[in-house]
Amino acid sequence: MDLRIEKTEDVALIHALTQAAFAEYGREPGTSTALKETEADIARHFEGGMQALVVYPSPTSPLACVRYQIESDALYFHRLAVHPDYRRKGLAKKLVGHLEALARAQGLARLTCSVRLAKTDNVVLYTSLGFRLLGERSVCRDGTAVPTGDFEKRLT
Repeated sequence: MDLRIEKTEDVALIHALTQAAFAEYGREPGTSTALKETEADIARHFEGGMQALVVYPSPTSPLACVRYQIESDALYFHRLAVHPDYRRKGLAKKLVGHLEALARAQGLARLTCSVRLAKTDNVVLYTSLGFRLLGERSVCRDGTAVPTGDFEKRLT
């Protein structure tokens, strides 16, 4: 399995993987903005400095990805997406571990992310990896309040 950093390459594959991974959010109130995102949106984010880590078993079919960018003294990540057929195989942990290594190599003090608090499996994952809840807020999606937690992992 190959893990590589992407910038603008393979936007279509990253988009398709994200759509598959976030499809479950479309059945819930407060649809994720990930499902409304287009390939052009992703390309614009890459132009703005975002990058992605992608796990490939072969060059044309990614299994998991996560997008990230540097914000002040932190590496902020979002849209961690694991294809539904490959969940619970350690891919999310692998991606977060690589993000931590990237952040440390750049001398950053923290990893940060935001998580829907109703997705308790994600909350459990991040807390098991050493993240702590900094605060809670409500994000409005399609007129629905979505409780969201801001998490961080200190690297120093």
